[in-house]
Amino acid sequence: MKNRSNKESSTQTGTPAQVSNKRNDRILGKGIPYYFKLFLETMHEGLFLVEKNELLFVNRKLCEILRIDKKGITWEKLVERLASTEDPNMKLHLEYLSQGKEFSPVTYNLTETEEKHLVIQLSVKIIDWDGRDIYCGRVIDKTRELTVESQLFTSITILNAVFNSIEDGICVIDDKKYSIKSSNKGIERFFGYSSEELDGQHIQKLAHDKKAFNDKIIELHRQLPRLGTIHFEMEMQRSNGSPFPAILRLSEVIDDLSNETMSLLLIITDVTQRIHLDRTMAELESRYHLIFNGSSDAIVVIDEATKKIIEANRAAEKHTGYSRDELIGKTADLLTPTESRSDLHDQFNKLHASDNVIFNGINLTKHGGRIPVQCSLASTKLAGRSVIIVSCRDISAQLEIERERIQIVKLDAVRNMAGGIAHEISQPLQALVI
Repeated sequence: MKNRSNKESSTQTGTPAQVSNKRNDRILGKGIPYYFKLFLETMHEGLFLVEKNELLFVNRKLCEILRIDKKGITWEKLVERLASTEDPNMKLHLEYLSQGKEFSPVTYNLTETEEKHLVIQLSVKIIDWDGRDIYCGRVIDKTRELTVESQLFTSITILNAVFNSIEDGICVIDDKKYSIKSSNKGIERFFGYSSEELDGQHIQKLAHDKKAFNDKIIELHRQLPRLGTIHFEMEMQRSNGSPFPAILRLSEVIDDLSNETMSLLLIITDVTQRIHLDRTMAELESRYHLIFNGSSDAIVVIDEATKKIIEANRAAEKHTGYSRDELIGKTADLLTPTESRSDLHDQFNKLHASDNVIFNGINLTKHGGRIPVQCSLASTKLAGRSVIIVSCRDISAQLEIERERIQIVKLDAVRNMAGGIAHEISQPLQALVI
């Protein structure tokens, strides 16, 4: 102890500043200038300095990254902490570390808990410090960076899956050359080209009239800053040469930071089936109106929920004296005598148990007339709406014919009865004559 004290006292000779610097060098590491250690403390990377298995210096960032206490840290403890990994690829590098050999940056997991891992990048260099070999290690925390990279990769994977799952064809286009930078699976389905075949190709390759399409794109591109997204129709062309109608939407992809145009986005919708469906629906609607308005029976369509008339044919107008506009929005009670309305409602209720109900009734006309009718009720769906189709046939003529038939039958019965009576009377008279 006495010799050590004498040695310490001898090292403190000189000016106060010299004594202070020597004391700091002794505390922070042998032969490492104090100002250099202060510089190392400001680094955003973990750093350690070792000489002949003696730890000269560690900065605060290293202790923060490795979750270790700076007080009492030794080279053995630091090596032990850096070796707390289950990564088999690190075995050789950890041997280098314990032997004081340098190696290039290597990234691996440090075990924190069973559920949590710390990802670090470790590298070691040997530097010459006034003829001394100083072992300088650098530790970078990669946990957050790799987490962000992983999240970014996941996001890109999801976006790519969404990009390719969209039914429409999507092209990202260079805003100057109008060449295709990328395309989704929808483009491949519509046109029969793979994304590799289209990369770098001019967008007009997809059009039937290429010149007209090119002129249209250039014209609309000039209008984009003012209009935002532009919709237009063009005839496109598949890889086999067959044309098809399409609706296209052109917009700009803007960089949020610079607010400058990065690319153009072209979305293509194949409307072949839609046009075919529209034509089919138009044809069916035409047939429906032909049958509906060509029927001699009065037909009204009633909303099942409100019991209000939503459609009426020409025969219904002629039959009731009301115009179509006068009938729409009214209930069937308008055409039913007061005493028969409860019976009509009962017939409606029967549709819950049967798809079709037939009954005889009376229709009221606009001018108070009464027309005997045979009504047929049918429940169905029309454009997703539950409706009741009421078809009424005027049976006045049939009833008149039935009355005349009954009258004829009665007259025949009277005639036969009279003939029988005459026969019965004539028999006794003949006996008397004889």
